[in-house]
Amino acid sequence: MLPEWIEAAVSSAQPTVRIYNRTGKLIGRGYEFERQSSAELPPGEDGQPEPFTWYERVRVFRSNAHAGQQFKSLTRRLAKAKTELLALTPKPKPGCRQFRDEASLAAAVNAQLKQHEVEDLLKVEWRVEQKVEYRYPGRGRPSGSSQP
Repeated sequence: MLPEWIEAAVSSAQPTVRIYNRTGKLIGRGYEFERQSSAELPPGEDGQPEPFTWYERVRVFRSNAHAGQQFKSLTRRLAKAKTELLALTPKPKPGCRQFRDEASLAAAVNAQLKQHEVEDLLKVEWRVEQKVEYRYPGRGRPSGSSQP
């Protein structure tokens, strides 16, 4: 039920009103509605369960402060995930190991995305970059008859 109530507010199917605090500052948006609930009470004197019905007000509210905190947290997690994903593939230099197969890189990427809770928010792509370097045998400059 709760996801449906939230979706109704987000999709504008249910109109929301602005909510202000006592000083007049906007603190959020929301709506309220009334619903009927019922339950059976323990058996009474006649041994039959007694039906009991009541009405309750339900308030669905989106706090601006909470939304701001969630946005900051998400931004922080995305930045951290990006930094750590880029660190998985460092530039080639002594002491830095590169991933040699796609499966282990994909596993490391998925682990990072899951750790930062951004699996469905980031799209990661990679490509293979190879640099071929020819070395000539012997010392000095190669001669015209040298083979790489």
